[in-house]
Amino acid sequence: MFRNLSIGNGYMKKRDEQGKFLKRMGSLLEKGYTFSEAVDFLLIPDHPAATVLKTRILHSLQEGVQVSKVITKELSLPTHVSAQIYFAEFHGQMGATLMGAGDYLLQKQKNQERLKRVIQYPLMLIIIAGMMMVLLRNVLFPKFETLYSSMGYEPSTGVQLLLSFVKAVPLLLAGILAVLLSAGVILFFFRHRISPVTISIHTSKIPFFSRFFKLAHTHFFARELGFLLSNGVSITESLRIIEQQTFRPTLQYVSGELIQGLKSGMSLHECAGAIP
Repeated sequence: MFRNLSIGNGYMKKRDEQGKFLKRMGSLLEKGYTFSEAVDFLLIPDHPAATVLKTRILHSLQEGVQVSKVITKELSLPTHVSAQIYFAEFHGQMGATLMGAGDYLLQKQKNQERLKRVIQYPLMLIIIAGMMMVLLRNVLFPKFETLYSSMGYEPSTGVQLLLSFVKAVPLLLAGILAVLLSAGVILFFFRHRISPVTISIHTSKIPFFSRFFKLAHTHFFARELGFLLSNGVSITESLRIIEQQTFRPTLQYVSGELIQGLKSGMSLHECAGAIP
C-alpha cells in the first residue's frame, strides 16, 4: 500500500501523488519511524527517479537542511503546505501535519477535477452561442436587411433592438477576452515586482470576496499560532517563528505588525484589529 508511487523526472509532480506521499509519510511518523526511515521505506529503488529523489532528500537531511525546505524543494509543494510543515518543526506534530497536508492536496485535486467538469459544459455553450451570433451577424442578418430594403419594410423597435444586440455580442465577447488576456499577460510579467503583501491588502478591499479572503488567512494564522502556543511556546516567540518563515509573506507581515503592536503596549486583539 505504501510503495505504489508514480515518480517522473525525480519529482512527484501530480498533486494526488504528493498527497499520497505526505499521508503515508505522516502515518509512518505516527507509528514511530524517523523521517529518514520513512523516506527510505517509501522511495524504494524500483525506479531510477525514485533512487535519485531519495538520495537527494537524505543527503539534504544529513547536511542539516530543514525538513520543510527539503520537501518543498524536492516536491514543489504549494506554499500553504510548506508553511504547515515548517510550523510543525516547532510545535512537534509533524505526523499529523503531514497527514493533514496530504488530505488537503488530495481534496484539492478532486475539487479541481470537479471544477473542470462543471466549467466544460457552460464553456462549450458560450463558444457555440458565440459562433452562432457571428454567423447570424455576418450571414443571415445582411440578407434580412437587404430583403427589408427591397420591400421598403421598416422593422419594429423590438426587432431593431434584437438586431443591434446580436451585432454587438461578438464585439462584446471579443472585448472581454482581450481584457482578460491583457490582464493575464500583465500579471505574468509583473507578478514578481508586486509585493504579495500589497496584493493581499488590495484583495482584502474587494467587496464580498474580501470576507472569505480574510477568514482564510485568519483561520490558517490562528491554527498555526494555536499549535505553537499549546506546545509551550510563548506568544512573542510564536510570532517570531511565523515571521521568520518565507513561504507565506502575508503571514510574515501580520506577525511583524503584531510584534510591533505588542512592544508598544497594545493588547493582542487591538493589534489584530489594526491590521487590514
